[in-house]
Amino acid sequence: MPDATNSSMGSTSPNEPGQVGAACMPHVVPWAGISGSNARIAIENRGGAANKAFGVCAALATASASGFYVENASHLIGKRVYITQNGVRYVRRVVRVGGDKGADANAAKHVEIYPALPEPITEADTYEILHHYLPGGYEWFSLWAWAHMHLYQNGLEWPKGNNNWGKDRTDPRDTVFEGDPDPTCPGYDGNAISRTLTGSGPLSWSLNGKESGIWDLSGNCWEATYPEIEGRVVTEAHPGAGYSLPPGWGYITELYAPAPDGKFSIGAELFLPKTYGPAREEYGRSYVTGEFSLLTMVRRSGCFDVGYPIGLAGVNLHGAQPDIGRSFRGVC
Repeated sequence: MPDATNSSMGSTSPNEPGQVGAACMPHVVPWAGISGSNARIAIENRGGAANKAFGVCAALATASASGFYVENASHLIGKRVYITQNGVRYVRRVVRVGGDKGADANAAKHVEIYPALPEPITEADTYEILHHYLPGGYEWFSLWAWAHMHLYQNGLEWPKGNNNWGKDRTDPRDTVFEGDPDPTCPGYDGNAISRTLTGSGPLSWSLNGKESGIWDLSGNCWEATYPEIEGRVVTEAHPGAGYSLPPGWGYITELYAPAPDGKFSIGAELFLPKTYGPAREEYGRSYVTGEFSLLTMVRRSGCFDVGYPIGLAGVNLHGAQPDIGRSFRGVC
């Protein structure tokens, strides 16, 4: 929360964000106890009215299901776009803006999205472009790819975190390996520490091994992310709609990776498992858990008591909505 401190989550009712926007601050109590849908609202509130740009799509000269013109070039404020077509609000990623002005007088307002919509985009469709937004598979894939590259090129470890009551499960119990305890969520079941303050802990908890890195990617609080899943199947509004995850759960042995579609891949947009089996180091020993039943957002990162390595590629699909009594938050 924007008024969070090292002793308080802040003054907003945890699962009622209203108009309050989520913040990014180190060494404060994380915004927990919030459902996935409300985490999305809290992140999209960040920046106030300036975070969103609304308008009616304008069709390109040649019918396209992946390109259109915005009303004003100033609307091109971010990489996430919602397009409502035939009553469905599709979640898509902006992959390119602009074009060759010599060939297109409206080049400054040209937008390309991925993946394409089911039908060509026309003036009957509307758009909403966001600067701050709930991450999807592509954002988490990018984090995993960065960590994977530096794991081999620069000798960094997979990012660690608070996944074992204040420390990483692979480290010994010593204060040098622990994060700062969250006083609003004290330890229990015989454990001195449960949740920890944001961005606290050893540098091994940072993606790049430095203070400047992204923290809390392996534990502490579940992270709300897109896509939405219902009955093991990706819902209609999201990239990869119709993809069915394998039944059960376990360590990821293969990620869903179809042949690239032009310059991009639905596999990267989803970043979901294809098969389970023995733990594999190239996936950071990532784990999948959940009952794959009702409508749910994909949860990533893990919690302080998971007891197994969720990892950057791991997911939790348990239940209809996250239990808001547990540590759960969204990231931007």
